[in-house]
Amino acid sequence: MATEQHEDVLRSLLDAAVLRPSHAVFIQSYQHEVIEKSKRGELPLKRLASQTLAEASRSQYRSSERHLRALLAEACAQLPAFPETFARVLSVRSAGLVASFASARVVALHLSCVVLDAALQAAEGPAQAWLPELLAAQSRLLEATVDDAPRSQQQARAALLKLLK
Repeated sequence: MATEQHEDVLRSLLDAAVLRPSHAVFIQSYQHEVIEKSKRGELPLKRLASQTLAEASRSQYRSSERHLRALLAEACAQLPAFPETFARVLSVRSAGLVASFASARVVALHLSCVVLDAALQAAEGPAQAWLPELLAAQSRLLEATVDDAPRSQQQARAALLKLLK
């Protein structure tokens, strides 16, 4: 039952971010609660990464994506093990995302760039063993955009180019 309550907070956060992105105060409150529950180990990092990544296919608004990116940035800052967990989840789910529609691939690529940026900015530097796994998943997502509309291709490339600058 306790796990259900923690999942309900995460589900409430993700639903608010995707379906009602203008409710910023509620979203920030839920985000804080989700991060705190993850810190205490009440909400598994794998579930946080997996469900956040799953929202890539539901995200229709730029503000929704912004909320998801903020959640990932905060998770990376507050939960040291989160970037590795996210990289592993993305690697496993990349085949499904490649087969998904263009906007889902672009959002997933943007989300992965938040995690990569956090890893590159971290005190440990980019020497993490999971980094090649994340880069390989990003490459698969980027390759999948080759047949997409030019705008989707440009958005996907822009996400990675921003990190390189």
